[in-house]
Amino acid sequence: MKQVEKPNFKDLTNLQTGMARADADLSGLTVKRSLEIDAIQKAGREMKRSQAVAALKKIPVSELSRSKSGIRVAALEKKGYTTLGDLYDVSQRRLESIDGIGEKQARAIKDNMIVFVRQMEKETPIRLSLDDTSAENMNLMRSVYAYRQAIGLREDAASLYGETHPQIQDALAHIKVKNGFSWVFAKFQDKADTDQAFRTLAALAEDGYYQKVVSLTGRYKALSKTDDETVRKDFEQNSATYYAILEEMGITEEASSSGETTNLPEELAQAVREETLDDSYLKVTLRNYQTFGVQYILHQKKVLLGDEMGLGKTIMAIASMAVLAATEQATHFLVVAPASVLVNWCREIEKWSTLKTFLIHGDDEDIAQEDWVLQGGVAVTNYESTADFIERLGLNTEAGTEEASGTEITSGDAAMDRLTVDSEESAAYKEAKKNLKVSMLVIDEAHYIKNPEAKRTQNLVKIGELTDRILMMTGTPLENKVDEMCNLVDYLRPDMSKEVRENAFMTEAPQFKRLVSPVYLRRVREDVLSELPEITEKEEWCTMTEEDKKAYKKQVWAESFMSMRRVSFLQDDMTTSSKMERLKELVSLAAGENRKVLVFSFYRDTIAKVKATLGDQAMGPISGDTPINKRQEIIDEFTQSEEPKVLVSQVQAGGTGLNIQTASVVIFCEPQIKPSLETQAISRVYRMGQVRNVLVYRLLCEKTIDEQMLILLSDKQEIFDQFAQESEMAEADERLSQTDWMREVIKEEKEKYPEEI
Repeated sequence: MKQVEKPNFKDLTNLQTGMARADADLSGLTVKRSLEIDAIQKAGREMKRSQAVAALKKIPVSELSRSKSGIRVAALEKKGYTTLGDLYDVSQRRLESIDGIGEKQARAIKDNMIVFVRQMEKETPIRLSLDDTSAENMNLMRSVYAYRQAIGLREDAASLYGETHPQIQDALAHIKVKNGFSWVFAKFQDKADTDQAFRTLAALAEDGYYQKVVSLTGRYKALSKTDDETVRKDFEQNSATYYAILEEMGITEEASSSGETTNLPEELAQAVREETLDDSYLKVTLRNYQTFGVQYILHQKKVLLGDEMGLGKTIMAIASMAVLAATEQATHFLVVAPASVLVNWCREIEKWSTLKTFLIHGDDEDIAQEDWVLQGGVAVTNYESTADFIERLGLNTEAGTEEASGTEITSGDAAMDRLTVDSEESAAYKEAKKNLKVSMLVIDEAHYIKNPEAKRTQNLVKIGELTDRILMMTGTPLENKVDEMCNLVDYLRPDMSKEVRENAFMTEAPQFKRLVSPVYLRRVREDVLSELPEITEKEEWCTMTEEDKKAYKKQVWAESFMSMRRVSFLQDDMTTSSKMERLKELVSLAAGENRKVLVFSFYRDTIAKVKATLGDQAMGPISGDTPINKRQEIIDEFTQSEEPKVLVSQVQAGGTGLNIQTASVVIFCEPQIKPSLETQAISRVYRMGQVRNVLVYRLLCEKTIDEQMLILLSDKQEIFDQFAQESEMAEADERLSQTDWMREVIKEEKEKYPEEI
């Protein structure tokens, strides 16, 4: 019988103790979620109480006179207690000492205060705020931050625990011999089991098990020590996710139920709510109203989502595709959108889901389309490219017609091998095209196909034949454009078309809204969110036109930093500007919701072009030369206008000292050199007195200095701060252009845009 080598029992004891402790630590980390939820709910209750008490300060003490307890309000007012908030912390004994208030009334006052607070806690929505310095606000923000950051840590811990726990427990159970003395008298099998257990534990240790556990537990513990500024910054960038978590925990609720706010018949609303969603392909937590939106899209199959700007229609579209991919093994999706937002769509899909994207636009669009057909994923293309898209799929050819392969036949074995490969690829592509089924067609800015006679509309009709699911999206309230609504209903649900047209005269009536509810879903922010107002910031990545590229390349090779920052506003013809095109679309969407807009740029030439392009819709401009009193006159005119006007301004001039709460949309034409410039400009709108949610858009072009500026602003802010302290902004730009960083950027941009075309 083979002898078993005696282990080093000191090492074995250390391994046994260390592995048991690490395994327990890892196990504890996987179940921390309940403690995190308890912390959020406790902080939520404290926040509700704090906000309820604050709300009491707005209620006059005269409200106590409504009580049947005969409380002498005049006696309280005489003592200086003018609001219910003044009475909240006052003891019953002190109340009894007030002349005219006895024991019975003092007790009645305290009882009434309890009732008032409980009522206010129910009615006052939780509003996390960067401006709220209270401990309750920070504690709730911190508890949600910890929960959010811990999700990934707990998932990693659960994965490691599931992999190692059985091995560790089995090894610990098979350590039959504890020391050298026992080894002498132990059975062979006990020795063998102990030796194998030692080897198993040692192998785990050598594989870095301890380090992994220490890293996970250490990072988890560090969450509780995160500085306030980091927490606040995370909330600022992810406020929607914070509120989604609070909804998930039952701490805050939407203003009203999704079914009621959409005028859906209760039977339909209930059927929609019963749709189950598999979010395994999603990387975002949906708000309750967004979940209902996705359920509606999936349940109804062909719908028009008309939610107000800023409610996340894009995320709902992405979520719908992701759920179909997860639950029905759906493979091919198609998004058709304006050219100016194609890159933005690709970025959003990759940011919020695990779906693969294919941009079918530009020089290599035929290759991208073939890859999409063969591999599956989300194809993103623009309206103007749909004709070519259809042609490449062969939808305009008769069934059975063979397309020429175009393969040149040459002599030799290598040539024959090449021909065989090409033929196989061509055959595979042809077969894939013939069997192509689009799982969902998403049509962004659906009003682009409002005219049924337009070629783009006819193209979408033909593409629509490839799918049973169509999602149209528009932020424009179609109740005000009944003809457009009817045309879109014709496209989606021809079976409803006749009845919708016959009742189109009463678009504002509840009956009409219920009539179109099977195909049209629209929510406004005030109906579905209770934490108003909030601010939403979005990067709008625009696909450069050829003219954009030529004008930008010229400035790159001139090494003009100042001009490079004006990408897409360099040419004289603004009809060829991708940023201007997107700006006009955003302004149009805002006008449809009766929103006023602020457009900011550092450059006078840019705001002059914006003003000229928008014509009478634009006001201003406000520049550094505009006298202070003139600025206020412009603001007053802008404020008093009943039309959804646009105010254009240099960011340095309009970004400070002015209150413009009547605007709720802010558009930056380029990244600013200092984050504080943008912050100050946004604060002109997002301040006390703002009654609408604020939408902030940053116009950006991919593969330009815009990308470099974003990186610098986030990672090297101290460089900007240094230059800003040394000089005025114009001088700072000049100094910056001479830095090593700028020289490196210009070098990189030259590599992207070779001098020869």
